[in-house]
Amino acid sequence: MLPQEFLRRICTVLATRWVERNPFLQASSRREPGPSSPSTPRVGRRAARVLVVEDSNGERRLLSRVFSRAGYEVVEAADGNRAWTLLQGDSFDVMVSDVEMPGMDGFELLRRVRASDLISDLLVVLNTSLERSRLDTAALAGADAYVTKHGSRAMQSLLREVEQLTAREEGRRC
Repeated sequence: MLPQEFLRRICTVLATRWVERNPFLQASSRREPGPSSPSTPRVGRRAARVLVVEDSNGERRLLSRVFSRAGYEVVEAADGNRAWTLLQGDSFDVMVSDVEMPGMDGFELLRRVRASDLISDLLVVLNTSLERSRLDTAALAGADAYVTKHGSRAMQSLLREVEQLTAREEGRRC
């Protein structure tokens, strides 16, 4: 069996090459959104902030890169406990969270967010390898969206879902 660090490096290299070769992601990387660019996802006068919660290093880096290239300000958390700590001290517009993580899983994190008086209106997208049929409906009740990690268009679907949610939220605030 290969050492875990070696496997992590392989995942990171493969994820980076996938982003570099994916035409959809390349198109979004050429946008170069700036403070005055209409294509930059915005909330009020600032770029929308995304908290990416994912225990897999390669997947987390890939998600961060995708959202950064699309114009979002991205903060990463390797697990639910770290995400909860960040949510207590910082402000985010969207949280994209894996479900299956060690320690606090995505469902528990979602329950805590929805129960909090300060952040209960945070947009939450669950990004998981679990099939929809295996997910508990009650656990999904608090999520704004759900995207599976499977398929060639999984990243596109996730980015599109977040873009639609932030645009809808911005429209409600205007």
